[in-house]
Amino acid sequence: MEFALSAAAIAALLLAIWAAWYVRRAVADLGRSARESLSRDGREWAGARFRLDHVSHHRYLLRNDGTSAAYGIRVDVGELVVHEGSVMLKRLAPGQSVRYLLIQPLLVRVDEIVVRWHDRPECLDSPRVARLPLHAASDHPERQGA
Repeated sequence: MEFALSAAAIAALLLAIWAAWYVRRAVADLGRSARESLSRDGREWAGARFRLDHVSHHRYLLRNDGTSAAYGIRVDVGELVVHEGSVMLKRLAPGQSVRYLLIQPLLVRVDEIVVRWHDRPECLDSPRVARLPLHAASDHPERQGA
């Protein structure tokens, strides 16, 4: 009986430790993209900054609007089908962009893509993360009569 209670207590403790780690990691990922846009003294971030423009029906343009290049870029499109554009890029200079043709899957709705990149060419620094909203053609105000 004592063994069963001890095993249950240890399992509960391990589960609580894992849950605390998972929540802390999730909160850190959410807050990182907001913190990355500002430097420590409140000025705007001077590095790479990504923007996703909806060009037409399924076409998108991923643009680096920042003031420096991004390296080792990985674009996580989730369940989207990529017909045009690369999900892994070596370098994207300031002002440069990449075209994508992204198709929504039939059973799942994807609302965002996640872009991860490094500030240094050797990619030894910790990656930065940006979550970019994905707007479908039906989301355009022009098509909804607004």
